[in-house]
Amino acid sequence: MPGAASLAAGSSQPVWQRGSEAPVLRPEVVTSSDIVTIGDFYLNAGAAGFEPLFRSPDLGTSGNVSAALVAERARAAGLKSAGTDGLAEVIVRRDSISFDAQRLSGIIAERLARQEGQISADDLEIVFARTPQIIHADPRSADPLRIEQALWSRADGRFDIVMSYAGENGYRRVSLTGIAREMTAIVALASPLDRGAIVREQDLITMRLPRERVQGRAVTDPQEILGLAARIQQRPGRQLSKADFERPMLIQRGDKVTLIYEISGMKLTTQGQAATAGADGDMIDVINLQSRRTVRGTVSARGEVRLGGTPRTLAANTSLPAQESAQ
Repeated sequence: MPGAASLAAGSSQPVWQRGSEAPVLRPEVVTSSDIVTIGDFYLNAGAAGFEPLFRSPDLGTSGNVSAALVAERARAAGLKSAGTDGLAEVIVRRDSISFDAQRLSGIIAERLARQEGQISADDLEIVFARTPQIIHADPRSADPLRIEQALWSRADGRFDIVMSYAGENGYRRVSLTGIAREMTAIVALASPLDRGAIVREQDLITMRLPRERVQGRAVTDPQEILGLAARIQQRPGRQLSKADFERPMLIQRGDKVTLIYEISGMKLTTQGQAATAGADGDMIDVINLQSRRTVRGTVSARGEVRLGGTPRTLAANTSLPAQESAQ
């Protein structure tokens, strides 16, 4: 597109070097008025700048006008030195405040949420019965768009909205209908998770579902299940329940474990076999392989169980067996 630095016809000097008072035709005009003046078209228009030349295009639209016609009308209106400055056409754009479907959705969600008072606009999904055309409102208006009436049934989600926007000749009304669904964010898996696998942050995604489809025990916060193990194989993209997960089993039934007893700075260890499975912090039964007695202890790490009570529950007699150690 030619710019203001274009060479004037019959002159080898750029237009800005022809004197600070010389009028310069702009290649593009943006106006918020319904009339385009000499001053809109020309820099340095002086006293003639307020003289009207053309009607503006409709709000939010543009049009091309012959540069020769602009110069001719400008000279007739008093700007005697008006020229084309090497331009063939001038683009004229009419400014507006645009409201597309996405922006209208946000406005409607805000209104319905404020009207109900118990929900957030971010939790509403707006689906129009028919996608609305872009609304172009007059930017000179202090109130370019307003909602006159908002009817909404939370039971079935249907809404009926009446809006007014500042148009060419005052306010114009438009009616919009559709569904406003209350949505809830839930946690789901991004890929399958095998039984016993530990849930990591990268395994999880967030999904939005209509509120009525969300189960009462659905996981809504990743922290609820991070670090837990899957009880059964889990499929991706479905609602999760905390009941589907458990603390990771550090000891399985039948595992060989180390029994640890500590008292007064002394540490006794011996070997045992888990009679029950357990996660970190669980109390489980362990068979002391030396004494063949069943003792109860707390899972402290993978393959380790710490015992309370007295050392006699650990050893068969007061002398330590060969595989036990005292530290």
